[in-house]
Amino acid sequence: MKRSVIDIGTNTTHLMIAEVNGQSIEKIIYKKRYYTFLGESGMHTISDTALDRLFHALGHFHSEIKKNTCTEVAVIATDALRSATNGPMIHQRIQESFGWHVHIIEGQEESELIYQGVKLSVDMSHGSFLIMDVGGGSVEFIWVENGEKRLQKSYPIGISRLYHSFHKKEPFLPETYDRMYNYLEGTLTEMWNSITDMNCTLIGCAGTFEIFLQSDSNQSNHSHEMVKRDRLEQLYAIVQNKSFEERQLVKDLPRERAQYIVVALALIRYVLSRLESNEFIVSKYALKEGAIIISKYF
Repeated sequence: MKRSVIDIGTNTTHLMIAEVNGQSIEKIIYKKRYYTFLGESGMHTISDTALDRLFHALGHFHSEIKKNTCTEVAVIATDALRSATNGPMIHQRIQESFGWHVHIIEGQEESELIYQGVKLSVDMSHGSFLIMDVGGGSVEFIWVENGEKRLQKSYPIGISRLYHSFHKKEPFLPETYDRMYNYLEGTLTEMWNSITDMNCTLIGCAGTFEIFLQSDSNQSNHSHEMVKRDRLEQLYAIVQNKSFEERQLVKDLPRERAQYIVVALALIRYVLSRLESNEFIVSKYALKEGAIIISKYF
């Protein structure tokens, strides 16, 4: 069965078309991402400029879905549309323009789809793992121990929110990192108190984590990759003291990620500082892979 999933996030909008057989993805036919930056003006209202970018992306996706003769289409929207005052209007406009119903999901449902996607990528049947999905509006955490979910939380600490709260001047100073660290400590206290095994392995998926994938691994059959923590520290050291313009010139860093990259790496760095591990896993599968195998969205 051929299915398409469109994932409307705060910073990016994705399309995936795949052949699905029951609870498995047989073949990924097409993938495309646009940087739509719906949260560029904050999370209260999505601007007209951001909407232009979103509908340009959706128009392209509509053409690709027709080209691939796919009639099973699911549109999933997360924090940007559920937080914005004009979210309902955008939902209606998408329906009128393309005939698609938009599933605007809450944080817990978002976490569940991420978990289902990562399960297709990483064997979590033995050991302790903390899944982390870094979005623009929210960050989802799922703690899995020997194949069983022990905790599942969504927090409004996405990189767009953190950027507007902390990265107000260039460059990002050490004292700013300290303030952000203290804020995250207060926000995530309940989660850390609930995790009894701090020796768990971090599994990062989507967004910023993708920059740690080797370029050729994206063309391989491997669905995840192990990354040394030193690579994160090296990249953070490179970008932390640079201006936005200088960050745009950093080798192997997509220009579209230059604005938010410092707070994104600082967030991951903070989480790794709380765990007893010198490496982490990057999963290629996340929300859209989890959604595409669930019939209720189609």
